[in-house]
Amino acid sequence: MSGALDLGSNKITSLATPTNGTAGASAQYGTEIAGAGGGGGGSGGYSRKLATAAQIGASQTVTIGAGGAAGTSGNGGNGGASSVGSLCTANGGGGGVYANSGSSPGAAATAGTGDLACTGTPGSGGGYSNTTTGVSPVGGGGSSVFGGGAPAIFQNNGGWYNGYGGTGYGGGGGGAVANNVATGAVGGGSGANGIVTITEYS
Repeated sequence: MSGALDLGSNKITSLATPTNGTAGASAQYGTEIAGAGGGGGGSGGYSRKLATAAQIGASQTVTIGAGGAAGTSGNGGNGGASSVGSLCTANGGGGGVYANSGSSPGAAATAGTGDLACTGTPGSGGGYSNTTTGVSPVGGGGSSVFGGGAPAIFQNNGGWYNGYGGTGYGGGGGGAVANNVATGAVGGGSGANGIVTITEYS
């Protein structure tokens, strides 16, 4: 969209410059967005919308959700919602829930609004073991339509391991793992930011 997205103000401030002789009023704009991933948790949702110039109007506020913060000795933060005005919204994923002997997985994002609005993917809870026999892969973050969540952790020796961060737009952060340790605090990984894409169809 030539000249249509003002990144400085996060607003669509004008219609795209007509291309190939197409009148701006007849152009359509496809929006695809993902909410942010939760910290140690679930992925953001996915939504898309095909809007006319009349529906967009003079201006629409664009919001890109921030990834949920990593939690240490506490819950991970929820991911923020991404949106284009009220036309299209994708919600953020839930953060992981802290516990003394592991964690509960972060919830998947609920469905937002748009022509198509999908939920996210739940994360996998962090792990704890009081033996040295190893911990199966645990703590993976939920993956979004735009990219992967944090990878799971596998370890077979005593120690503690912080969760990884979400790797793709809207991906959830990973949960932490503690194995055969008496003390120490470990934290999940942070969720990845969301994304908004806007394409003109002439």
